[in-house]
Amino acid sequence: MATDSSQRINTASRIAAYGQTVTIRRFTGTARTPIEATCKATVRPRPAMTDAAGASVQQASLQVILSPALLEAAGWTWDIKKGDRIVVRGRSYEVESQQVYEPNDVSARIEVVAVG
Repeated sequence: MATDSSQRINTASRIAAYGQTVTIRRFTGTARTPIEATCKATVRPRPAMTDAAGASVQQASLQVILSPALLEAAGWTWDIKKGDRIVVRGRSYEVESQQVYEPNDVSARIEVVAVG
């Protein structure tokens, strides 16, 4: 069984080796000054929801798995929150929700749902 800190390292290693480059962006202040960091993440499309007639009722969405260690190394020291942006392959998505997995208070990964 992996220790909690080794889980964090293993997640970072796998994402660094196999993930794709994304940019996390937040606009701050009245001037909407961007703060951003670029790192690797695992990105997967999420299926669109449909109504009873079969019409799509949801924008395209992604599941983005981030490593806290890779975010910190890229200079991102803030929590990911609703309204932040994630740029994937030149397309910007808005963070809708996020879940931090912290076994024994060690941040191992962050799972984000982003729509765009």
